[in-house]
Amino acid sequence: MRKFVAALWALLLVASIAVETRAADPDSELKQAFSQWGSFLVGGTWSGAEVHGGTHEQRWKWILDKSFLQVSWTITGDSGMTLFGIDPATGKLIWWGFDAEGRVWKGNTTLDNNSWVDEGAAEGKTRSGSWKSSLTKAGPDEMRLDVRENVVDGKVFPPEILVLTRKK
Repeated sequence: MRKFVAALWALLLVASIAVETRAADPDSELKQAFSQWGSFLVGGTWSGAEVHGGTHEQRWKWILDKSFLQVSWTITGDSGMTLFGIDPATGKLIWWGFDAEGRVWKGNTTLDNNSWVDEGAAEGKTRSGSWKSSLTKAGPDEMRLDVRENVVDGKVFPPEILVLTRKK
């Protein structure tokens, strides 16, 4: 009987460890979607023309053992970089951006296999800003950028939709 009880306790212990391991990693779907989006975005330069005549360019790469995605960007003469990663404290995908004018951006991203949605805010030397956009895959080397809100140093830019194509 003792062997049976010991075997039962061992089985319960293993089962509880397995349940805790799954419960401790509830964001595995997010990690998988982040990895898939990273594989899609990395490699080459994404570019497109803006409605008001400017240009938009992005270059994505994995950094720190594929824990973070870094994008360097140029938008009509403004340039910067943004880092995306999963916050271990919240399990959410967040981002931090820095631009050539000294503004610091911070926001959240939600994603699945088909859409990447960003929302964030900035603090600059004189005024604040905000950003709301989404990316949608349109092909292996094409995506749609839907900018719903873009405020930089208090200046409001109109919403716009850009088609970005990748050149490798």
